[in-house]
Amino acid sequence: MTFPVEVIDAAREALAPFARCDLGALSEAELAAVLEVTARFARLAALPHAAVAAEVARRSDAAKGGGMARKHGHRNAHQMVAQGQGGTGGQARDAIEAGTLLAADGGGAGRGSSPVATAVLAGELSTAQARLIVETLDQCDGAGEALANTLVASARRLSLADLRKACTDVVARWDVDRWQERQDRQRRERYLNVTEQADGMVNLNGRLDAASGAVVKTWLDAQVSAGFAKRRDEGLGPADPGEAGRMRVDALVDLARHGMRCTEPGSGVSTTVVVRIDEQALRTGVGLGSCDAIGVPLSPGDVRRLAVDMQILPVVLGTGSQALDVGYAKRFFTPAQRIALAER
Repeated sequence: MTFPVEVIDAAREALAPFARCDLGALSEAELAAVLEVTARFARLAALPHAAVAAEVARRSDAAKGGGMARKHGHRNAHQMVAQGQGGTGGQARDAIEAGTLLAADGGGAGRGSSPVATAVLAGELSTAQARLIVETLDQCDGAGEALANTLVASARRLSLADLRKACTDVVARWDVDRWQERQDRQRRERYLNVTEQADGMVNLNGRLDAASGAVVKTWLDAQVSAGFAKRRDEGLGPADPGEAGRMRVDALVDLARHGMRCTEPGSGVSTTVVVRIDEQALRTGVGLGSCDAIGVPLSPGDVRRLAVDMQILPVVLGTGSQALDVGYAKRFFTPAQRIALAER
């Protein structure tokens, strides 16, 4: 594979008119235009480094005796590339994946035959976006150019965080059975450890599956938001960096105390876990739902678990997700039934 230096020339020419301009004198529209030109240049300028990073990875993985990275004192190619660029391991993986994509796409004049590579060489995708799309396509067995074109189009208009959510949703819906197996495994692997230290402090450590995490995260986020709103109303000024963490601790303690004397009211802070699922999917168990609190799709089983102790508010949606009808809230279990289930 050769250096893709030629792709930078056009971007450099586009920057030429702004070489000596006073950025402070530009209008907001002009500054936004310059931002896009410089962003495209930055994306293209990263490609020569990506090509080299991919070659370093190839030479490091090929030799059984250690390879290039180990010979230069690094554990692997990712560490060597990260140190060279002064970045993180994730940025190194982005560079290696993008360089590998271009190399696999033909190397010299043949580069750019796939939709993802074409977009990368046009400066439309960053190395991080390219890596995310490639990994998504790898997980979708038999995916063709149609899906690649769809993801590239999404990348042009979405932030990296939103693109990651979109790709996760694509993977989940591509093979629902496999996604269900993953969620079942994560639910089995959930845990929470509570350990007391010698000085009396208590450590919490654990992992939650998506459905459990959605409930906990929604509750804690609501308490933190209410806490900061109260500070503003009382004119207490900005909080120190650790305040949000202390608010979460206080909210968790209050929740435990409330659970131990459940006849008393809660904190008074309203929380709602918004979960969406197609009615047919909920009835048949085939399909996926989504939740505002987390970024991954939920299986119908997880949706049912969320519904066990919460209010269900059916909403009929029309085209464009317009709410046509909002029903009455329903609870699946009464307080007495919940106590009976707990005792059983």
